[in-house]
Amino acid sequence: MANIREDPGVAAAIAQERELRQEAWLGAEEDIVGIPVAPLTPRKVFMLGLAGNYYLADSKTEVGIYDQGLFLWVVSQRFQPGAIRARDRFFKCLKKKDVVQTHREIHAYLERSFFDAPTDSGSSGAAPMADWIALIIHEMAHAYGWSIDTALDTPFRQLLQLRRCIQLTTDPEARARLGNRLSDHAKAEFYDRLNTPAPPIPNS
Repeated sequence: MANIREDPGVAAAIAQERELRQEAWLGAEEDIVGIPVAPLTPRKVFMLGLAGNYYLADSKTEVGIYDQGLFLWVVSQRFQPGAIRARDRFFKCLKKKDVVQTHREIHAYLERSFFDAPTDSGSSGAAPMADWIALIIHEMAHAYGWSIDTALDTPFRQLLQLRRCIQLTTDPEARARLGNRLSDHAKAEFYDRLNTPAPPIPNS
């Protein structure tokens, strides 16, 4: 039987996962359509969610230019809470940005930020008893003694990895539930190919 880890697709997916997780700790600079941005943190998610921003609120409307501008302002390295003039100057520099490309790069930024987020909500349909970010902050405080502000300003790319570590050390069954988005998909494709019958050899 073929060794799954020697499959090129699986090996590439595992390498990409490793790279994404490691770079989260190096403070590597990121940009969206050329605008330097800071890592996404719980505090920024709360700000954008409460503002009803398309990208981080349960919005049913189509994305607009203002949604993109506000998102980029909050995650940009130039962000200053309450600085209206600075925000308006920032918005002016966005007029020449391509809307479709901006939308695509914002989604890529969000995918990197939430790479290790659970793939299912685990909800039974009941109303949540606390915000999901509050649950993460509670876990960090309990495990590491962090203050609320420390957790609020820690990038999700780090928080979600640490949360997995907590789950793996406190819950014996966690490993079976915690998947890897890229390599799990590559492994599923590997087994599909393995189980697909070979096409018949045509008669000569």
